[in-house]
Amino acid sequence: MTATETNSLRIYRNELNSTAAWIELWEVRASDTEVFNITSNLETVAFDGVTYYPFPISRAEIVRDNVGNINDVRVSIANIDRVVQARVETGELLGRTVILRLVNSAILATATNVYTERFEILDATANEIAVTFRLGKQNLFDKNVPSNRFTRTRCGWVYGGAECGYDTTRSGALSTCAKTLADC
Repeated sequence: MTATETNSLRIYRNELNSTAAWIELWEVRASDTEVFNITSNLETVAFDGVTYYPFPISRAEIVRDNVGNINDVRVSIANIDRVVQARVETGELLGRTVILRLVNSAILATATNVYTERFEILDATANEIAVTFRLGKQNLFDKNVPSNRFTRTRCGWVYGGAECGYDTTRSGALSTCAKTLADC
């Protein structure tokens, strides 16, 4: 998903001798409540109400194929204090969202970015120096669709739960369920 370029961004982009720098801002959603906002810039960057902190990060070139799809991108971040490595080893970062924003330092106050791309962490490896992520788009053929399977003779719901609908608090209620239609 590419943002539309404004006239001011087009002018800065086309000025080869401009002193304004292009800055990559990375948003790593480590969990539903925890987000890491980092930049490869040497100084802290405030953009659109969010502060991005300097952190050693590098990436491979982002390449699009002949139909516009982005191939997987390798991103490496420093393995300082092994904090990220612990999360890689537990696998909790796999499938999480990573957002890359490209902004121009001359117009940070406008909260306008030139480029935004959403990735998913597909794979991660770590060593004593760096953690490397393989970012890409999830292949829909790897997903189970639908996510729940239903059969005529078996029930997949938790006994007494909201989906089950059986009132376990009423007088004479069954204490267990064999998850069959005959048992309901």
